[in-house]
Amino acid sequence: MWKGERKMVFYYAMFAIFFVLVSLLFYSGKGFEYIPGWKQTSPEIKRSINIKALKNNMGMMFLALALIFGVSVFSEIFREKVFIWASILWIIAARININYISRSKKFQNKSVEPFDGRD
Repeated sequence: MWKGERKMVFYYAMFAIFFVLVSLLFYSGKGFEYIPGWKQTSPEIKRSINIKALKNNMGMMFLALALIFGVSVFSEIFREKVFIWASILWIIAARININYISRSKKFQNKSVEPFDGRD
């Protein structure tokens, strides 16, 4: 392994650790506190969201990203041939996930009328 590649593997490892920590933050429900838009969201909108389902979903999405970087640390073949495609697939999955979250009833509290953005 040449010097530049060792440096790259170090960066992959740091990103893997970072995304595992972000995943744990979201999975525990504390990750939303660090999103500026969440702090500005009105209480009625927050009540209309099923936080448990959303935090689990976001935690798993970041864990999948951590897995991509983690496998890259240990597998040269994955780094050279699969990493970019796995990253592209993760971006596509994240976009599909955003659409799913915005349309699915799973992420709405059943006891509160869903907020549709209109007053």
